Amino acid sequence: ILAGLALKGGEALPFKFGWIDRIVVLMMVSCVITSCITDEFWAGVNVFGEQLLGYVAPYFLARVMFHNAEMRRRALWICIFCAIVTATFALIELRLFPYFMSRHLKSMGLFSGQNTMVMGRFGLFRTQGPYCHPIDMGNASLLLAMLIGLFATTTSVTLSNWWVRIGLFAAIGASITSLSFTSFM
Repeated sequence: ILAGLALKGGEALPFKFGWIDRIVVLMMVSCVITSCITDEFWAGVNVFGEQLLGYVAPYFLARVMFHNAEMRRRALWICIFCAIVTATFALIELRLFPYFMSRHLKSMGLFSGQNTMVMGRFGLFRTQGPYCHPIDMGNASLLLAMLIGLFATTTSVTLSNWWVRIGLFAAIGASITSLSFTSFM
């Protein structure tokens, strides 16, 4: 990120810096100041690095990338694919094999969650998918559905496209299989 800033320094942003962008930066500044006041200066430096690389830099990278409709269209197809894969494994986990996906990901070294206790509700298993808890599965699936809707409505691909509808149905269905009241709310 720093090398990219050095190479692109001084160029104008491809988007207009708006009030939401200011809020994102002010939230980071607020966290850093709070950390410096409650702990010490070096804790504030640590929080600055975490906040900058954790959500401020990805936020602005996404703003730059999704300024282009073609990039939003590519992201749409990736989100639809992820929703379909996640929903497929969610259906397997719901009734047949709890933690099926996370166990396979763990054997490949791609999952490091600590939760291995099988949770149930209504006589079914609560699906976890690639996440650390069923609540995360439900919330992330709803966010994925919102991204699919957002990308579909801001590109030439519309909500009337069958693949978009399948992706929305898969993402919302995966959220429902988490049996999480948090995501239901």
